[in-house]
Amino acid sequence: MPHLVLYKPPVEEQRDENNNLLVAAQTGGWYVQEAEDGHTHDIEDYIIELSKLFEKEKEEDILSEAMVEFKSCLEKESESIEKGKESYDFVLGEQWDSSQKSKLNNRNRAALTVNEIAQNVDELSGYQREQRTDIHFLPVEEGDNSVATILNTVVRVILDNCFFHREESKAFEEAVITGRGNYNIYIDRLKDIRGNIIIERFPFDQVTYGEHEKEDLSDCEILFKHKMYSRKKLEQLYPKKIEEISNSFNFLLNKSSTHNDISKDPYSLTNADSSSMIVLGTKLVDITKKEYRLIERWLKVYVPSFVIASPSLNFYFNAFGWASEDIDLVRKMGDEKFSIIERQETRMRITRFCSGILLSDEYTDNEDFYMIPIYGKKYGNRFLGKVENVKDPQRIVNFHYSQLIDIINKMIAHVWFYDSNTFSKPSEKAKFLKNSSTPGSAFELMNSDRPPRREEGANFPSGIAEVVMGASNKIKELFNITVAPGGANESGQALMQKQKLRLTGNSYLFDNLSFAKQLLGRKIIKLIQKYYRPERIYRILKAQNLQEPVSVNGKPLDEYSEESIITLLQTSDLEMYDVAITESGSSPTSRMNTYLMMKEMAQAGQQIPPELMIEFADIPKSVKNKVLERMSEINSQNSEIAKTNQESEETKTLIAAGIIPPKVQAKLQQQSM
Repeated sequence: MPHLVLYKPPVEEQRDENNNLLVAAQTGGWYVQEAEDGHTHDIEDYIIELSKLFEKEKEEDILSEAMVEFKSCLEKESESIEKGKESYDFVLGEQWDSSQKSKLNNRNRAALTVNEIAQNVDELSGYQREQRTDIHFLPVEEGDNSVATILNTVVRVILDNCFFHREESKAFEEAVITGRGNYNIYIDRLKDIRGNIIIERFPFDQVTYGEHEKEDLSDCEILFKHKMYSRKKLEQLYPKKIEEISNSFNFLLNKSSTHNDISKDPYSLTNADSSSMIVLGTKLVDITKKEYRLIERWLKVYVPSFVIASPSLNFYFNAFGWASEDIDLVRKMGDEKFSIIERQETRMRITRFCSGILLSDEYTDNEDFYMIPIYGKKYGNRFLGKVENVKDPQRIVNFHYSQLIDIINKMIAHVWFYDSNTFSKPSEKAKFLKNSSTPGSAFELMNSDRPPRREEGANFPSGIAEVVMGASNKIKELFNITVAPGGANESGQALMQKQKLRLTGNSYLFDNLSFAKQLLGRKIIKLIQKYYRPERIYRILKAQNLQEPVSVNGKPLDEYSEESIITLLQTSDLEMYDVAITESGSSPTSRMNTYLMMKEMAQAGQQIPPELMIEFADIPKSVKNKVLERMSEINSQNSEIAKTNQESEETKTLIAAGIIPPKVQAKLQQQSM
């Protein structure tokens, strides 16, 4: 007899007038009814495996399709990627065309590099580092405050453990230089088998995206990550493929005398006979280094899904993966409270391959990409950073500085005139040629009235220096960096305003960074829900509470029992809770600016709590905690004193009216005894 799938309504927590728990909260849902012999199943046992929803494909078909898609994505972004690589060269000082520099060197001409791009990139990168922010969750509804507090603590620990601020600055700098940086999010099980959430900067030239206009990738269907791995590492990562990897390498080694460009024949992977297969400048195999390029395709797939809904009960159940016959049973229940909503859900198909070898191909329960781009500027398939538009002015600066040196070398040179009768003997002439510029030199002349005559070079043309300075200023102008002079005693508000005006033309860069960070916050919530059990989250909170007090709903964590926190987490869907993702200043500079503003407000007569000012003061945390603790003790003492004084005044007033308070009567009776 088949098991019945039944619905159990949720139960709200109930307490008596003394706040004693009567009925614990229970989440409602669908469950499998026990059979007559008492056995049952989990509801998950009825979910169809995702891969069974798709037809099985041949390996060669999967490889051919993936390779064609990889080439297509590269074609669309190759121009921007190559320009981004050149932009990196410019920042590193490699700014001359090699052939042009060689010609100048052969002619004994100067080929100077006056790298003004690097200092401007450093300016933008330094500003970002000074104004670093943390991901911060705010409750949209009052009931979500506890969830927001827990998320803030857990996410901060996750980000600290993977040195996120350093990774963020590297990704931002890459966006400034090339036009695109990337956050890559993945689960690391090396240190903890349960899985740790890791966020890293991913190189801009090792990821390529399908066509998309929206920077959150909501309209993107595919992306590729690719990276070179040694043969041995690949064999360790995919032990079941050792024989295929070995055969492929030996085959390529034997055929290494030929060269094949895969961009001409994308289907030649399985029959490749080259030692250096290349797709649009991207090397797939390096026989010399014994390396393969591991390519990972993330492809959106669409799966039919059902939602069992009951608006009257405020109940919505995602029946993703349920068999159609089970859905039909719900339809036949005849309960008007429930309706079936059909929809399409996205999942990710992840395919890994290298050199004609299919390493893995799986359908995962990931609903979205876990790569987040941080763009400089994006126009269709093209992206560019700040460096691209200043390459020509930088070339002009280098050329004119080099030209300037050549002119100076020629114009400042002086000339000596003498004849055959100037020196008394040949040895004196040789001594003159060698030591004419040495102070204190003495030479024997034929006639002291006819010494050698010196002619100075021409005057240096000042116009050339003006041209050089003009090109240099143009670079600063194109970077949109305005440096305004500051006073010695500027106010905090003036400092903050000046910082905003300083980089107004680059606001879009910081806006794009903030947008990427908000996306990151949402994806982290999903991964916490998936990989961090309530018990694990509680242990994170407990560990953090030892370093810095943690409050939940305004109450110290120590006032909650472990069971109450775990129950809260078990009955809360972190992903579904309505929390707003914002940013809070974390750098010393931003905190100090806030502190100075509050100080000015307090000096102007505004009621600013001293404790709040201490929170933003740039002092060590241990000292800050001691100061706050001492201020709390003083406030408590002052409250007690004020309370005592008030009671004393009230007693005096009552006695003056002929009324002796009970406390005074009791005290008098004790004294009389």
